[in-house]
Amino acid sequence: MTTTDRIDPQLDHRTFGRGVWLNARLQWTELSRNLSFTVPSLALPLITYLIFGLPNVHGRPATADRIFVGFAGFAVLGIVMFQFGVGIASDRTSPWERYVRTLPAAASAGSRRGSWSHSCSA
Repeated sequence: MTTTDRIDPQLDHRTFGRGVWLNARLQWTELSRNLSFTVPSLALPLITYLIFGLPNVHGRPATADRIFVGFAGFAVLGIVMFQFGVGIASDRTSPWERYVRTLPAAASAGSRRGSWSHSCSA
């Protein structure tokens, strides 16, 4: 059986989109309960903004917005660089992830869903 034989022609993109959204929401719920994700990813950029960003505003709202966007970018890059690999490594060791990998899915859904689920688990 080739990869093209397993592609489900009835794959509805709305159903696929709902599945991706549900997976992202569940991954976010799981990660938000984990303090090793929440503190470094959310609290530290906020604290550094309050300590280093706000004193440099000097009453100008446009400057505050620019500084905030810079610190938000720092938070996103921190998640991407540090949490992505750790999330994948911890998922690979969990019995639940091994079970999810054995579930049947269409080849087209598996390739897209797999990459999205791992990027959401970061």
